[in-house]
Amino acid sequence: MQQIEETQETQHVFISYIRKNRNDVDRLDKELTACGIKVWLDRRDLGPGDRWKREIKKAIRDGAFFIACFSKEYHKRDKTYMNEELMLAIEQIRQLHIDRKWFIPIRLDDCEVPDIDIGPGETLQDFHYVDLYEDWDTGIQSLLNVIQPGLSSDQGDPSSQSLYSQLPNMQKQVHSADEAYSKAIEIASDQNPVKWRQLSKQMRSTVSTSLVQWGRNELLSGHEPRDGEQFVDEAVDIVSPLISAALAGVESGQEHFKNQKSVLNNLLSVSDSDLDSRLTWERVRYTLGYVYHSLHGALSLNTEQIDLALDLAKVKVKFWGDQNFESLWKASPFMGWSELIEGNKCTEGWKYLASAYNRWEWLGPIFPEESEYRVSLVAYYMALNIHELASVIASGEQEALETPHSMGICVPLTFISEGRDINQRAISMLQSTPEALIKLWTSLDVTRAEMEDSWKNWMYKCGTWLRNVYGFGSYREIYHTHFFQSF
Repeated sequence: MQQIEETQETQHVFISYIRKNRNDVDRLDKELTACGIKVWLDRRDLGPGDRWKREIKKAIRDGAFFIACFSKEYHKRDKTYMNEELMLAIEQIRQLHIDRKWFIPIRLDDCEVPDIDIGPGETLQDFHYVDLYEDWDTGIQSLLNVIQPGLSSDQGDPSSQSLYSQLPNMQKQVHSADEAYSKAIEIASDQNPVKWRQLSKQMRSTVSTSLVQWGRNELLSGHEPRDGEQFVDEAVDIVSPLISAALAGVESGQEHFKNQKSVLNNLLSVSDSDLDSRLTWERVRYTLGYVYHSLHGALSLNTEQIDLALDLAKVKVKFWGDQNFESLWKASPFMGWSELIEGNKCTEGWKYLASAYNRWEWLGPIFPEESEYRVSLVAYYMALNIHELASVIASGEQEALETPHSMGICVPLTFISEGRDINQRAISMLQSTPEALIKLWTSLDVTRAEMEDSWKNWMYKCGTWLRNVYGFGSYREIYHTHFFQSF
C-alpha cells in the first residue's frame, strides 16, 4: 500500500517560472489541469508554515516532469529563485537515465534557452524546447504528447478520465463538415479545451488518412492525373470537416479556440512516402492551403478579427525543392496561382474560390448568405493588398513605386471582378474596426502618413497590374482608390 501511495504522489508536473510570466503560466496550468494532469505551482501548493525551500526541492525531485518557462523577462533578471530551481533540476537530470524525458523547456516569447552546463559537453540548450508564443494550441499538443504517456493511467481528475473514455464514441459520430462545425461550436460554447483538442486530433487523423488514400487512387493508379475544378473540389471535400471545425474556432473569438494556424500546417504536411515525390501531390496541398487561408481570412474579417487573419497570412511557408521560407501572402501558389485550376491563372483561382458557395454546402452555416461570403472574401484580400503596401514601405522600397514596372505585386487584385456593390461593402467592413485596421501597417512600424504619401503611387501600380491581367479593353475600377480619404 505504501508503495502505491508513493507512486501516485510522484505523478505531478512541476512548473518553474518568474512572477512576470504569471498570466501565461496560469493559462498553461489551466490547460494541463483540464487534461487531467496534476500541476505543482509554488504559490498554490505551498501552505502556511511550510519550509518552502525544502518543499520545492521535494516537488522537483518527485515530479514526473519539470517544465521550465523561459522568456525575455527571465533573461533581464540578475537574481531570481527560478535559477535555484534550475540548479535543483540539473541535479535531477544528472541522476536520470540519459533517455528519460523529464526536463522540458518552454519559450513564452522569442528568447533563448539559457546556456547552463548540465554535465560533460551538454547544456540546457541541448533539450528541445516547446514554443507557446507562436502557436499556443500546437505547442500544448506537443507538450501533451510527451507528458500524458509518461503519467500513470489513473492520474488526475476522475471526471477528466471519464471524459477521455467517452470521446471515441463522440468522435465516431462526426462524419461530415456540417457535423464537425456543429460539434466544434458546441465545444467552444462549453469552453472545453480538452474536448476541443481531442476533436481536432481526430479530425487531423481522419483527414490525413482519407486524403492520402484519395491521392494514391488518383496519382498512383496509372491513369492520367486530373486537374480542374472537380479534381480540387474532391480534395476540398475530404478536408472540409477539419476546415469547418477550425472556422468554428475562429467564429467563437475565444482565446482557447480562435488560433487555428496549426490547421494550415496540418494540410501542408499530409505525407505519404509514395506521393511525396510527385509534384501534383505538392500542388494539391498548396491549393488546399490557398482555400483554407482564404476562408479563414474571410471569416476573420467577417467577425472583426483582422489581426487573426493577418497572423495566418504572415505564416512562413516554402515551395517544392526550395529551402527558403516566405510569408504566405507572398507565395503565389497560396494567392490563387494554382496549377491545378485552369492553367495557373490567378483570375481562374479567384473565380474558383468566389463561386464556391453553391458548390460547398457546408459554407452555409458559416456564411448565411452568398453575398456575405463574397464581401468577406473581398475584404480579406483588400486587407492583404493594403498590408502589402505597408511591407513595401517597411522594406524601404517605396521609391520603386514611382516606376510601375520595377516591381511586381504579390496579392492579386482579382477581387475587383466582384463589382462595385460587393467591393464597397468590403471597404465598409474593413473600416468598421479602425483600431484593428491600422495594424495592417503599424504591425510593420509604418505610419499612416507614410501610407498616405505612397497610396497614389500604389494605386497606379495596382492599375498597371490590372491592365496587364485584364487587358486595356477590360480595365476595371479599383474601388478602394479613395480608401484613406474616407477613413
